[in-house]
Amino acid sequence: AGVTNIWSSFFIEITGEHAPQVAAHPIRRLNGWQDRHAPHHTVASLPQTPAGTAPNARDNQRDVVFVNAGFEICGVILVMQNLETLMHRVTAPDMGWLAAFVCVLILIAKSVPASAPEGGLTRLKERFGAHTWPDTLFWGIALLWIALTGLLVLGLLTFILDIITQPAPQDDDGRTFYTLVTKTAALTAVLGALVAFPFTVLRLKLTADQTKTAEQNHFNDILSKAIANLGAEKTVKRAGGVEKSVPTLEVRNGGILALERLARENLSFHIEVMEILTAYIRHNIQSYVEYKGEQEYPIRPRDDIITALNVISRRSTAQRQTEKDADYVLQLNDTTFAGMILSGYDFSGINFERTDFSKARLDGLNLSAASLESSLFSNAGLLRVQWQDAVFNDSRFGSCNFFEMQIPIEQLQHGFGQTLKYAAMYRCVISLHNKSRNPLDAVRFQICKFENNSFINYGDNFFSKCLFDNCDLSKTDIRQAQLDAALGTLKCKIPDDLSFPEHWDQKFIHSDIWKKWLENTEDEIPF
Repeated sequence: AGVTNIWSSFFIEITGEHAPQVAAHPIRRLNGWQDRHAPHHTVASLPQTPAGTAPNARDNQRDVVFVNAGFEICGVILVMQNLETLMHRVTAPDMGWLAAFVCVLILIAKSVPASAPEGGLTRLKERFGAHTWPDTLFWGIALLWIALTGLLVLGLLTFILDIITQPAPQDDDGRTFYTLVTKTAALTAVLGALVAFPFTVLRLKLTADQTKTAEQNHFNDILSKAIANLGAEKTVKRAGGVEKSVPTLEVRNGGILALERLARENLSFHIEVMEILTAYIRHNIQSYVEYKGEQEYPIRPRDDIITALNVISRRSTAQRQTEKDADYVLQLNDTTFAGMILSGYDFSGINFERTDFSKARLDGLNLSAASLESSLFSNAGLLRVQWQDAVFNDSRFGSCNFFEMQIPIEQLQHGFGQTLKYAAMYRCVISLHNKSRNPLDAVRFQICKFENNSFINYGDNFFSKCLFDNCDLSKTDIRQAQLDAALGTLKCKIPDDLSFPEHWDQKFIHSDIWKKWLENTEDEIPF
């Protein structure tokens, strides 16, 4: 209505005519007195062109300009009126007091922590469960609570004094009296809630601490009982009436699974549980291997050891992240798994330094990023083992059998190349990248692929002790001299521009014959 009145006055001043009554929004621009883009808006009482007179284009253009200018001036007037109202509200005396009050609170909140007794503020924040809050924020909320409480107390006292000093209500002002009583009751309730707020927070914090303490005691009790179960034994009679103590496997398995559940439910116990389980494995697997002695074929570990290995293998993502945050690495080093069957375990990132895997069968293990320094794999069988980014310094793989694996020769071979003697690689993908001056030890490559290799980095005698059996060398840049120095079969595929050496005259060479050749003198070796 205000905009319409201003617009009408302006139109009369300029044109001397009455302004049209626009039912649409007054700031909308009009195109020749009619908004064709909004047909549902109506325009009434428009100035009519006299009959028989052609409309003047200049008059129409003048009218449009006047309309647009009028609406823009109306918008500016409205903005100025709102700005004036806003400035009036901000500059009011009560707003000044409020702004001053907020500034004082901020200054006090910044100065109080600096002058507080050492350790007092920390203890106070911990008591309210706000130990992670910044000091300024904590003091600001505290001072705001004090100020609000003081204001409510003053207001309540004022209402109470008004009730006491006000004369008995008459019929006309009884409503005013009852309104004052209602306000007093509401203010009392608000004040009570505000006063009780810090005590409620303290009570909740105390309850939470009691609950946490009870849970901690419960977890400690579970941990103690589980550890006790790990040493469970029973006495059995052997032949001849000899009594002997043996592990109670079912009780030990129960203790191991209880530790796993504890580590999953409460991550604060995870590292402690892993320390217990790895120590249990190191001690018991070594005792079990010594008890069983040397076996002709690999055997399974004892059931309780298998359960502990499974718990380590199936650690959750949250548990592994806890280890990473604490820079913790599981330790299965300086022990032995010799002659054991280890199948399908996830041992990624675990420390196996100086561990004995000789004559073991490792099937589908994940040893990615594991530390295998100075470990022994002699006569072991490795099937589809993943060991990307693993460390092999000073490890020994003599007479080791590799099946369907990615073999980083430059990592397995180090020093003078004496770590792979008589190793056999079946259906493996061989990677050769780094340049080496030392010849490769005696390795049998059977049905292997050599991908992305640069044989030019190696000398002519690099493969002089190796046997190529049914291997695909067609996509490599192996040289004729390297083929001549090695031993191979006619089933191999070689580049088209090379020819088979004369001593590659068989389709199959048994490993015993190959080893016998290697043990003879150089003059007796046909390659």
